[in-house]
Amino acid sequence: MGVIAVGTLILILGGVKKSAKLNFALVCLKIVLLTTFLIAGIRHVNPANWTPFMPRGWDGVLQGAAIALFPYIGFDALFTFARESKSLNDTRKATYWCVGIVAFLYITVMAVATGLAPSYSNTVPPVANPLFAGSEAAAPLAVLLASVGEGWTSRFIAFGAVLGIFNVLLVLCMGGPRIFRNMAEDGLLPPIFERTHNGNPLFGVILNGVLVALTAGLVPFGEITDMMVLGTLIAFIFVAIGAIRLKLVSWPLGGVAAISCAFLAFKLDPLVLKVYSVTCPLGLLIYFLYGRRHSKLGLQHRGIAQESAQAAITER
Repeated sequence: MGVIAVGTLILILGGVKKSAKLNFALVCLKIVLLTTFLIAGIRHVNPANWTPFMPRGWDGVLQGAAIALFPYIGFDALFTFARESKSLNDTRKATYWCVGIVAFLYITVMAVATGLAPSYSNTVPPVANPLFAGSEAAAPLAVLLASVGEGWTSRFIAFGAVLGIFNVLLVLCMGGPRIFRNMAEDGLLPPIFERTHNGNPLFGVILNGVLVALTAGLVPFGEITDMMVLGTLIAFIFVAIGAIRLKLVSWPLGGVAAISCAFLAFKLDPLVLKVYSVTCPLGLLIYFLYGRRHSKLGLQHRGIAQESAQAAITER
């Protein structure tokens, strides 16, 4: 909660440019940390730890794929800054580069991590290795390096894991308020969400900081991760459907994307699915009740309809 409070203050006082520079520096640090892990860990890789290659079968692979969607939430946040980048082409290129780099790092880091120690035991049923347990704050990569005798390297990565949390929270606290601002500009949220200070939508930043801090302080990290992933999967389903309707992609490609996201959603924690089945309809209800009266597109359509009706009356 303290880290979120600091991040929110940085956004309010520092503005978008300073916040972006700080985020860039933290991202560079994280890449250095992951590269350090690869260099230090690859010397201790034991290929025998990769047998069996899928200890929990395809079900385990699909559950892992659903959770692995978590880092890709950052690309969603990236496009909330599209209007503030020098050009849309810059944002597009940045997305391609980010997807490629993140995918490469995820595969190589997990290959080395599971080479240092088996992720599951060979028993039936397989038991998770406690070395892999915990969130980013628990620094499992540092624990794995320490288990093979890498002392200073593991401590360096453990220190970087703390900064890594700050980096993730800073980006998401920058992205959320911009979604609120865009919705307010369309008349789907109150106008107060449009007001900016130093390039940041002030009210949205403060409200987002309060809500995120309360969630972080009161809800276990595992459930938060599944909630974020589920929300992103649902959003991606509608993005795929919207892309088909706007003819941005062919229907087979968009259909496969939507079905795949829906399939992965059911691999998440059942409790999270039950909670979302209540909170999502409630949020949509509030969203539609306000948007029905204030949506600029709706007001425009009603204005056109009224003009048409008036013209018809005049003709008669």
